Amino acid sequence: MHAQQTHILIRPLSLICLIIPVIAVAALLLSCEHSPVQNDNPPPTKPAYYLATGTPNGAYVLLGAALRGASEDLNIIPCTTEGSMENLHLLRDNKVQFAIVQMDSLHDVLNSSEHGAGPTDDNTSDKPSEADTKDHAELEHDIFLVSYLYSEKLHLFLRPHLYLSSPAELNGLSDKSRVWLGPFGSGSYNTALRVLEASGLSEKDIGSFESANKAENKRNTAAPSRSSTLSVKMDWNIASDRILHSSSSDGLDAYFRVMAVAGTQPPSPPKLEPCPASKRTEAPTYSAPGPSTETLLASDVRLIGLPQNVIDHMTEDKLYVPTTIDLSSYHNLKRGVATIGVAAVLVTNLPETQHELVASIIKTIANKKSQIEQEIGGIKLDQFDATVSQDELGGHIHEGARSHLQPSRHYAMWWCSMVIVLGLFVAVIVRNPTKFRQRVARASYALLLMTILSVIFVLTSIAMMRSEGRLNPDFASFKNSISNTLAFVVGLKQDYHPMTRDGENDLWAALFLLPMVFGWLTSDVVRAFLRNISAQLEQKIANGHLSDVSRRHPHLGKVVRKCPDMLTSVVLPPEGSTREQATSLANDVGQPRVRLTEDDRVQV
Repeated sequence: MHAQQTHILIRPLSLICLIIPVIAVAALLLSCEHSPVQNDNPPPTKPAYYLATGTPNGAYVLLGAALRGASEDLNIIPCTTEGSMENLHLLRDNKVQFAIVQMDSLHDVLNSSEHGAGPTDDNTSDKPSEADTKDHAELEHDIFLVSYLYSEKLHLFLRPHLYLSSPAELNGLSDKSRVWLGPFGSGSYNTALRVLEASGLSEKDIGSFESANKAENKRNTAAPSRSSTLSVKMDWNIASDRILHSSSSDGLDAYFRVMAVAGTQPPSPPKLEPCPASKRTEAPTYSAPGPSTETLLASDVRLIGLPQNVIDHMTEDKLYVPTTIDLSSYHNLKRGVATIGVAAVLVTNLPETQHELVASIIKTIANKKSQIEQEIGGIKLDQFDATVSQDELGGHIHEGARSHLQPSRHYAMWWCSMVIVLGLFVAVIVRNPTKFRQRVARASYALLLMTILSVIFVLTSIAMMRSEGRLNPDFASFKNSISNTLAFVVGLKQDYHPMTRDGENDLWAALFLLPMVFGWLTSDVVRAFLRNISAQLEQKIANGHLSDVSRRHPHLGKVVRKCPDMLTSVVLPPEGSTREQATSLANDVGQPRVRLTEDDRVQV
């Protein structure tokens, strides 16, 4: 009996042991059957768009990382390079799809300028070869402007206790290798060469700076605060450390850098990989963080400005703009300096058929502008809304950015608005001329003052056009002379210097004469005299009638009498119309200015 019960219990267990392997084998077969289908249809991946930025510890790296974070719908991969010139070469070779560059470097490459070609590595010769020239010609059709981003300013740092006042005086230094122009292939390097050229240095003198910088870049330098076995290439961190310790054998006397003034302490740059096929084929070596600009200025490192003639030379073609590094830019800056500014821009080599992609990037930057500014150290994207005229950059504006860079001008709407306002003004005058004369009469004293000051201002503008117009384009026409004289008088161009001595005298005379005349006109003695004149003028205006004009000037009176009818579009009924026809016409155009006779005829 006990054996029978045991046999009954074992049978279900044996069945369970048989069922479990069968289920496991079936599940395995099902998984193998469905796995090829899953492998054949992997989830779609977003296409990658490489964004060339700059040196590993430069500001463009921060901007590239910020653009990647803002563009969530796009797979943007920021990568490091030697700078603007290498970025443009990578775009030409289609190794990257977007790049951040300085506007002057873009202008040089698009126009195949001799100066802007510049070397991009240490082994490149000074003169471009025929292949480079051909590449530049092809490049003109490959690179398109997407958007302006922000403005950068040239900083020329000078070691402590070196009392130079201009870039031209750097030529007097015996060791040119102690003046660093910036990394090869960067926009700062090209801008530094332009500054030396505008300062009057000969081609031979500029070549000596280039040769010394080539030799310096070929020599590997031990990174500060690193092991002596680790060597890195010269960069901004090392440059700031060397100028702070200029007494050492490898110290610097001066270096150039084009950069934006950060509003807050910029964050540490992210670790990015080099761009595909860039000159920096090895992994980027990050030097130890160097002294900040505030630390340099607190240690008696000076920022020197550019002389006015250098600024004038470099801003003639509108590629650079005159600007200043104000006292408020840095806490430890002892005095502001005059310098030049250049825009950082976003460019692409994508075909114009991908205009929707380019437009979406512009829209993303516009929507997340404050977020991007915060991530790049408070640098304002002050040039993002800048536009381009029809004759600038030729055809190098991407189709997706055309509405952003060249917005349509609604001139017709403005003209229509002005005509409507003018028409309403005339209608008010015609409808109630007595009231209008009374208001004008009450304001006769203010009108008299404005007229006298306006006459003085116009005469000053004419004098400026006569003294400066032959040399200075800002005063070549009466319109430009009016606008620039007004800007100087109200203080918008405090640092402006005319090109001639007569022009400078005229501007300062206007700045002195206008307030003096205004004070003289509002003095008690002159005020009584002017009020007497304005009272007489008020009486003549208030008592003036069209009949006086028609009596003294019959032809002018006829024109004046016809003007109200023309402006208000009053249509008079033709001769011989009946009362009903005249009434019907009056209902259509307003109250008629007609008189009807007893026999239902109309007399005008």
